Amino acid sequence: MKKQKNISEQIYNIISDTTFTDINKISNDKSFEVDLNLDSLDCINIIMQCEKTFNIHIPDYEVEFIITVNDLIETVKGKNPTVITQKQNRIHKFFSKFQKNKQAIVNVNSIAYTK
Repeated sequence: MKKQKNISEQIYNIISDTTFTDINKISNDKSFEVDLNLDSLDCINIIMQCEKTFNIHIPDYEVEFIITVNDLIETVKGKNPTVITQKQNRIHKFFSKFQKNKQAIVNVNSIAYTK
């Protein structure tokens, strides 16, 4: 069974396939226009392909803030239900532990005050 590529690898491939850019020249810190020499039409095509591939929608007002490859990766991750669910699970676990610790502190404090 073929291992599913992570989001970054998929986006690198989308950029490379859409713009015929050498994949080895693509990295998270690269700017689409300055470093990769892509015009606005190239960027729109990349974003549209990402929307299709990941079954998401990136609103126009967010598109204007996508300057680097990393910006696009983070935007896609923020829209991806699997990533959102993973983040929610981590947050839930954190707060569950916090709540247990808070309850323990309350119990310790109430014991200290009762003596």
